[in-house]
Parts: sequence; structure tokens; C-alpha cells
Amino acid sequence: MKNLFQRIFITKTSIEQEQLFHECNQVMPIFLVDGSRVWTDDISFIIDELYFMNANNDFFRSRLNLNNLGIMGMSMGGVASGLVCVKDSRIQAGINMDGGLLGDLINYKINKPFMFFNSERYRYYDDIFLNHVTDNGIAITVKDADHRNFSDLSIIEPNAPLIGKIDGNIMISILKSFILNFLIII
Repeated sequence: MKNLFQRIFITKTSIEQEQLFHECNQVMPIFLVDGSRVWTDDISFIIDELYFMNANNDFFRSRLNLNNLGIMGMSMGGVASGLVCVKDSRIQAGINMDGGLLGDLINYKINKPFMFFNSERYRYYDDIFLNHVTDNGIAITVKDADHRNFSDLSIIEPNAPLIGKIDGNIMISILKSFILNFLIII
């Protein structure tokens, strides 16, 4: 298993990368495949509830603008974000922060504006990621970032495992800037 994830850093062709994601799904099918399905269903359930509240709740009635919903998530949340974009027409755009193309996402094309925001582990993955987006895809890799830099852990515990060399405050600034600009542009 460890060897499989170490290959993420050295696999450079899109054919090898696609195969690597399929292999990951075979090794960890319940977590990666079933887990991302459950998370995707949960997200759509929350959207259903927002629509219900907007129509029926005295406090929220007609106060929520549900015409421009975007979704983003980190790691498995990023995978679920991609799947929600595929499966739920109410979502207008999405962002996957360092989640790759794991779970069912490897089998789909995302037909909405979508950003893959990546750590160094996915430095050479832009082509495969963008091949899975049919409408305004963007892939960004943050130099010296590792997986957990996409959370606030890079500020809270900068020496934790899977934290890259990038300063946590700089990382948060990068995240804010690129995410806001992506959502404004689309």
C-alpha cells in the first residue's frame, strides 16, 4: 500500500497516472469508492435541505440564493466535490483540494467549471486531471505544499506529518486568493 502511494510522486505519464488511481481504488475500495459515494449522497442531501429551508422555514424562506452553488472539499471531500458536480445539476462549479481522481471520480468527466488544487504529490498530473473536465478546468500545484497544507493544520501544527515546507500563513493566503478568484471568474 505504501509503495502504491509513493508511486504518486514519480508517475508522470497520464496513462500510468490513470492506472495508478485504478490500483488505489482496488486496494482501498470501501474507503475510496463506497466512501466517496456516501459523501456525495450526503452533500446532495444537504442541498435538498437548503432548498426545503428556503421554501418552508420561517427564518430562511426566500433568503438563500441557491442558483449559484459551488462545492469544494479537501482530500476525500475533494473527490466527493467532483462527484457531486457530475451527479447533481444544482451545483455550478467545484474545487478538489488534493483529492486526486480516486473513487468513482476516475470514471467520469466533470461538465462544470472545476479546479484541481494540488500539493507536490500531484505536480505532473495536470493533463490527467484536465482530461476529466469538459468545461473550464484548471489545475494548480502549490510548490512545497503537502497534503495537509490544504487544512489549517499547517498553521496549528506546522511540524505534523504530511505538512510541506511552505509557510502555513502563505499557504492560507494562496488558498484564499485562488479559490476566490476561481469562483468569481466562473
